[in-house]
Amino acid sequence: MHNNKVEGLPARADRSAGFSLVELLCAMGVVAILAAIAIPTYRAYVIRSHLPEGMNILSGYQIQLEHFYQDQANYGSAPPACGLTVPSATQYFTYSCSSANSGQTYTATATGTGMLTGYIYTVDDTQAHNTTRFAGSTVSKSCWATKLSDC
Repeated sequence: MHNNKVEGLPARADRSAGFSLVELLCAMGVVAILAAIAIPTYRAYVIRSHLPEGMNILSGYQIQLEHFYQDQANYGSAPPACGLTVPSATQYFTYSCSSANSGQTYTATATGTGMLTGYIYTVDDTQAHNTTRFAGSTVSKSCWATKLSDC
């Protein structure tokens, strides 16, 4: 019989005891590819989940302005802007309002801050909802877009 054991050397260790460097590098490559896809997708999802905050505040402010108009026959032309105090800034948006034509028209704006910098939504006296900036790009959408493909 032929013995594979070399005189004076221990028997060869079992190869299944660990991972080779190639196997480890392959696994790291797969994880890196998955992360490169998942992280931007998750970030976009988080941003989309915070956009309705600005839209909801603008909708409420629009209703208040319409009630003000019914009582005063104008939207206001002196401070506070549009006759009503603009909503307080929230975590992701600041708000502003401007009136024109002796208080007969207005435009209320929600401007994204922090993570939502580059998003701007407006509503006006004709109840037109518009997106003027989306993810930092100037757009002209006649709705409040949560995705660039909306409207």
